[in-house]
Amino acid sequence: MTAGKSFIIGYTNETKGVFKDVPVIIFDDFTTDSKFVDFPFKVKSSAMKICHVKDDVNIQYVCQFMSITRLIGDTHKRYWISEYSKIPIPVPPRAEQDRIINKVNELFQMLDSISAEL
Repeated sequence: MTAGKSFIIGYTNETKGVFKDVPVIIFDDFTTDSKFVDFPFKVKSSAMKICHVKDDVNIQYVCQFMSITRLIGDTHKRYWISEYSKIPIPVPPRAEQDRIINKVNELFQMLDSISAEL
């Protein structure tokens, strides 16, 4: 897997090196793309960061925040340590996080339905 645009770049029968401590957010250090992953996977990118969240935080809330927070520059550098990890993520109470994610998911489902009808 890669956090970039390809996301799943293939499948393997290998059992060594499979990351199983999910759910996580994977982050591409060069593109700042991020993805929510809730299944075991094999890392195929040295630029991938694997992020967990605290138990009282909705991981999908953090993932949505990360997916709309982009820092694309004109250089090929690693962004996590130099810039991205320093961005504060506003974390409301858990019930509000859940409400936000439910509404975001509802809106995406509506968009999918509209797209399917076109």
